[in-house]
Amino acid sequence: MKKTGIYQIIADDLIGRIKKGEFDIGEQLSKQIDLAKYYDTSRLTIQKAIQILISQGYVYAKKGNGTFVKGIKINNNVQYHYDINDTFGFTDKFSSLFSIQSKIISFDVRIADEIECKRLDLKPGNTIYDIIRVRYLNDQPFRLEYILIPTAIIKNLSVDLLEHSLYHYITDSLNLKIGSTFRQIRADRADHYDCTYLDCISSDPILELEQVVSLKDGRPFEFTQIRYRYDKGYIIANRVL
Repeated sequence: MKKTGIYQIIADDLIGRIKKGEFDIGEQLSKQIDLAKYYDTSRLTIQKAIQILISQGYVYAKKGNGTFVKGIKINNNVQYHYDINDTFGFTDKFSSLFSIQSKIISFDVRIADEIECKRLDLKPGNTIYDIIRVRYLNDQPFRLEYILIPTAIIKNLSVDLLEHSLYHYITDSLNLKIGSTFRQIRADRADHYDCTYLDCISSDPILELEQVVSLKDGRPFEFTQIRYRYDKGYIIANRVL
C-alpha cells in the first residue's frame, strides 16, 4: 500500500466497512494501535483517518473511552453551506434539495426583558413569542432555533404555522416585506439541548449564529439564536469590491 495519502485510503475503507454493517451503531472501533497494526501503518496516520470519519459524521469520540460508530443515516448525510449574506428563509433555501421537517420544543407568550426590548426595539411591558424549534433535513437534526418575535408585529402565530415556513406566513399571509438582517457568529460548546436535539455529545463544538431581522419599514420582527452542529457544513462570506 502506498504511503502517500494512506490516511484517506484507510478512512475510505473504514467508511465502506461501516456502510456494509460490519460495525453496529454504537459499537466501539478497535483501538488506534490495533488499527495501525491491521493497516500496517502508524498511529498518527490512523488518527488522521479517524478525524476524517468524525468530520463526515460516521463516528464520534468519547474522551478517554475511544471512538464509536454514530447512529445516523450514513447514506443520507446532510451537509450545507450557509451564505452569511443570505436573506432567504430556511424553507426557500433547502426545500428543493431536502425534505424539511420542524419540531416545536416549546411555544410561549411572555413579556420581553430589558435586553430583548433593546434588540427588538420594544417598549417595557411589550410581549413576545418565545419559541424553541428544531429543523430537520431528510429526517436528520440540522439546527436548533431559539426565536423571539414581537406579538404586535407578527400576529396570530401558532404552533401549526411554525411547523411550516415562518417567513412564508409573514410574506404571504400577513403581506409584510422582509428587509435587512444583522448577524454575528461565535463558537460554543454543546449544551444539554444541543446534545438532546442535535444528536451530539458534550465535547462537540457548536456554531451559533445570532441574528436580528427587520421588515422593509425598519421594524425588527425576529431575534434568533441558531445553533448548528460543527460537522454539518460551513458558513461562507463573499465580499464584492
